[in-house]
Amino acid sequence: MYDLIIIGAGPAGLSAAIYASRARLNAIVIEQNYVNGGQIIDTYEIDNYPGLPGLSGMDLAMKMAEHAEKLGVETVNGFVQSLDLTGPVKKVITDEDTYEAKAVIIASGATHSKLGAEGENQYGGMGVSYCATCDGAFYRGKDVLVVGGGDVAVEDAIFLARGCNKVYVCHRRDELRAAKILQENLLSLPNVEMVWNSNLKSITGGMKVEKATVVNKFDKSERTIPVSGVFIAVGITPRSEFARNHVAMDEKGYIIADETGATNVPGVFAAGDVRTKQLRQVVTAVADGANAVTSAEKYLLTFSILRAFQLLSALNPSRICMPAEQPMRDAPASIMALQVFQSRMPPAALTSTSSPTTCFMRATSSTVAPPVPKPVDVLMKSGFARSDILARCSISDFSR
Repeated sequence: MYDLIIIGAGPAGLSAAIYASRARLNAIVIEQNYVNGGQIIDTYEIDNYPGLPGLSGMDLAMKMAEHAEKLGVETVNGFVQSLDLTGPVKKVITDEDTYEAKAVIIASGATHSKLGAEGENQYGGMGVSYCATCDGAFYRGKDVLVVGGGDVAVEDAIFLARGCNKVYVCHRRDELRAAKILQENLLSLPNVEMVWNSNLKSITGGMKVEKATVVNKFDKSERTIPVSGVFIAVGITPRSEFARNHVAMDEKGYIIADETGATNVPGVFAAGDVRTKQLRQVVTAVADGANAVTSAEKYLLTFSILRAFQLLSALNPSRICMPAEQPMRDAPASIMALQVFQSRMPPAALTSTSSPTTCFMRATSSTVAPPVPKPVDVLMKSGFARSDILARCSISDFSR
C-alpha cells in the first residue's frame, strides 16, 4: 500500500510527485497518456512561466518529467475507471490494476471542449482539430478557421498565421477575452480576419474539410468560408468523470477544493485544472501540486496518530481512548500528539479523556512537523510490550 496516489502527470501531478518524493512519501503517479505533461505538451510556446520565457510546452513538460524521474518517482500508465474512497484505505481502479493508498491527489487535468457543430465529429482528424501546435504544420499555405476568443484561441491563431495563407477567427462577441498583448499581436497580423458576433454552424466537405458556415447571432445571416481546417478553442472540460459521486463537484464537473487542495472527503485532494479556481495556468497548477502534497502530509500524520490511539486503546483501555472528534485536518494538534507519544509523556500519564487536542495542550509549543511516522513506530515508543503491540497491528501499520 502506498502513502499517496497521484492521478495525472501534468504540471500539477508532476509537481506533487516531486514534493512527495522530497517528503519521502511512498507515492505513485498514474497517467493515462504515454507522454507526461498534460495539456502543455500541445502548447507551442509558453511565455509566462517565470524564468523560462519562450520555452515550448513539450520542453517544459520534459523538464518536469525528468525532474520527477531523477527523484525516483514511480509512474505507471493506466486509465482510471473508478474510485473507492469510503474507508481509510483509498482504492484507485484502472483498466490495468487496482492501487491502494492512505491518501489520493486528483490532478487529472482537463480536455478540450467541443462546440457540437454539425460535422464536428465527422471531420475530427480530417480537418477539425483542437490543437494548433499539433496539427498546424499540415495547413501551411492554406486557409483555416479558428473558433474562440480566449488566450488559447488567440495563441492558436497567431501560431497558424505564421504558416497559413489566411486565418479567420470566429468569435461570438464583438471583442476578445484574451490578454491584451495577445490581442494586439493578433490584430496586427495582415493575414488574419476577424469574424465577430458569430457562431460556427456547420463544417462540410468531402473526405476532408472544405467549408465552414458561421451564423451572425444578431441578424442570423450565414456566411460560408472556404477553409481546409477548423481549429476549435472554446474552453476545457475537467477530467473528473471517474470521481463523480465520490467527491463534491460544481455544476461544470470541477472538483470543489480550496487552495489547500482539500476536498469534502478526508484524505482526498485536488490540484490543477480539475479543481475549482480562478486562474488555470501552468504556474498555478504547479503551486496546486505543492499545496496538495503539504495537505496530504498533514493528513497522513493525523492518520498515523489516530491509528496509534486505536491500538493504544486496545492495549490499555483503562488509560487511553479514541477522541470523540477525529481531527483529520487539525494538523498542529496532531503534530503535538505525535511528539507526546515519541518523547514527552509516558502512556500512564494519559487519561480516559486524552485526545490529540489535550495532548497538544500538555506537550509543547513547537509546530515543526516531524516525518510522517508508521503507527507501529509510534507504539514502540509507548512502553508496551513488543509482543502485545505486534499482535494488534495490521500490515498497513508497518507502512507509513
